[in-house]
Amino acid sequence: MKKETYGVIGLGRFGSVLAKELIDQGKRVIISDIDEEAVKELQDYADFAYILDSTHTTALKEAGYANADVVILSIGENLESSILTFMALKEIGVKNIIAKANSSTHGQILSKLGVNKVIYPEKESAKRLAKILITNPNFEIIDLSANTIKVAKLLIDENLAGKTLQSIGQNLKVIAHKQNDVWSIMPNLDNTAYLNDILMLLGTQEELNQYEY
Repeated sequence: MKKETYGVIGLGRFGSVLAKELIDQGKRVIISDIDEEAVKELQDYADFAYILDSTHTTALKEAGYANADVVILSIGENLESSILTFMALKEIGVKNIIAKANSSTHGQILSKLGVNKVIYPEKESAKRLAKILITNPNFEIIDLSANTIKVAKLLIDENLAGKTLQSIGQNLKVIAHKQNDVWSIMPNLDNTAYLNDILMLLGTQEELNQYEY
C-alpha cells in the first residue's frame, strides 16, 4: 500500500504542531518555511525539510509538493504570500489543499480561489486536524459567510480585449492572468489582455460590480 505524503508549508505554531502530529502518525511529511530556524527545529524528524520561498513554483516542485496527497498551507500572517503560494501549488498540480486563515476575509478569498478547505486553528485544533486527515482524506469546501473583500474571475470579452491589465484592473488588484492556457501569478500590469483570457481580480464588491454586465 502506498504511503501517503503530506506537505506542510509554514512552520509557525500551528504548522509545526501539525507536522509533528503527522510525523508521529507515521506519515511521510514534507516541511518548508522561509525561516531557516523554523526548519531546523523539525528537519531531523520530517522525511524532507526545505528552506524556500513558497511563492515560487520551481522551488515547490523540486521539494516534491507536486506529488503530495495533501498540502497544508499554514501561512496565516501574510495574505499576499498565502494567496500566491496557493496559486503556485495549483499551478504544479496539487489536488488537495487545506489552508490556514487568520481572518474571515482571508478565508473568504482562499475559498473563492478554490482551496479545498479553510481552517482557523489554534494549537489544539492542529492535533485534531492531523487525526481527521488520516481517517478522512476526502475534503469538502466550507461555505464561508460573505465579506467585503471578494475575488472575481473575469473572462476577457470584445470590450476588454486589447487593454492592459492595469487599465482593466483600475483600483483592483490583479492576482493572476491566464493566457494561452498558462497562468501567470501577480502578472506585469503592462501586459495586454486578449480575447478569452482570464483574470483573477481582488477587490471590494462595489469595485467588482463594474464588470457585472
